[in-house]
Amino acid sequence: MALAIASALALLAAGTSMPAGPDVTAKLEELGNPTEARWPSGAEVYARNPWRLRAYGGRLYVGSGNSNNKGPAANVGPIDLWALDPGTRQWAKSTVIHEEQVDEIKVLGGELWVPGHDAHPALRRGEHDGGRHCGALGRPRPHLAPEPDERRPLAADPLALRAGRQGLRLDGKIGKTLFAARPVSFAGKVVYIGARQLIDHDWEPVALFALDGGLRAVPVRLPPGVAVRDLRVEGDTLSLLASSKAADKMAIHVLTTKDLKSFSEALRFVA
Repeated sequence: MALAIASALALLAAGTSMPAGPDVTAKLEELGNPTEARWPSGAEVYARNPWRLRAYGGRLYVGSGNSNNKGPAANVGPIDLWALDPGTRQWAKSTVIHEEQVDEIKVLGGELWVPGHDAHPALRRGEHDGGRHCGALGRPRPHLAPEPDERRPLAADPLALRAGRQGLRLDGKIGKTLFAARPVSFAGKVVYIGARQLIDHDWEPVALFALDGGLRAVPVRLPPGVAVRDLRVEGDTLSLLASSKAADKMAIHVLTTKDLKSFSEALRFVA
């Protein structure tokens, strides 16, 4: 078992080569900060974090807030759901979500849904009609119940089990338990980010894994120094939103692959 883990870590550390994509830093546009007025300064600015962006109906929706009980900015709901009109560059408040945080925004059956995350006390007391939670996203719909918790230890393969139980990190140190974040179905496999939980909803990526039909979890070899933050599947292509350190700043990458073996960089920029 120790040999198998060491081999996997060595593979991930080695990485894979990849030609650089176009640097679009000079083309970046500032789109504004719609949540600044509500959380203007101090520890509350943590709640401005855009936990999820979702394009739908010609607009870009952004999730914000914080459900962590210990702070910073503990339990700041209800949450205003903001949407950007890219044509006018104007933000508009679509609706109010009676949760402490909008952590996920999904398109299901051609409609936009906001899954439950951590209900605001007013909602738990029954003071709000759940049907209004998605009212501005189409016709009113029942509030979507929380999804199955994906913060569970990695399972199936002995390597994944060992990593899940011991919280094995790539530097060999023992941290918190790994869990499967942002899972997607791609090329007959379940691809997910092996992540280490920081607080009750925030996490840091450790490695990318692919789980095949035989329930065998295999680490995916990535370019050196790249940390995957999100996954998206379109047709036969998997896109990865990733980051890497660039001096005292952070480089953001969009990578694509069709086989989980070779990767292309669609673009990059420095933030």
